[in-house]
Amino acid sequence: MLQRIQSLYLFSASLLGIILLFYNPIFLGQAQAISFSPFVALDGTEYHNANHFYGVFVVAVAMTLLYVVFLYKNRSAQIKICRFLLLLLTANTLLFASLMICYPNSITLNYSIFATPAQAFLVFLALRGIKKDEEKVRSVDRIR
Repeated sequence: MLQRIQSLYLFSASLLGIILLFYNPIFLGQAQAISFSPFVALDGTEYHNANHFYGVFVVAVAMTLLYVVFLYKNRSAQIKICRFLLLLLTANTLLFASLMICYPNSITLNYSIFATPAQAFLVFLALRGIKKDEEKVRSVDRIR
């Protein structure tokens, strides 16, 4: 289970999502930060919660990634769920890009803007690894 590299990719993407849950000021403006996290940041600063849906989204993605790690015996379900998560994370990245386009003058970017694309990249790498495992198993089944 954890010996497979795609399990490590999925686990690290989930860990990144959990970190995003607690500290995620995306845009730091002059007056106050616009945060999509439902919690207070790690440094104790309270941010304006612009959208609680994003907090639910981050929790759902992180928990689903942890669930997918333990589906190692059912590779077809892993592939389907990873594709869906990749679609969700790509849509989330496009949402951030549209916010950057809508508010170009009052936004300074923080490093946490790159966390969601990093999650999507890790899910993509895990998806490739799962597909390779599936091809190996099918080739062994053909030999028998």
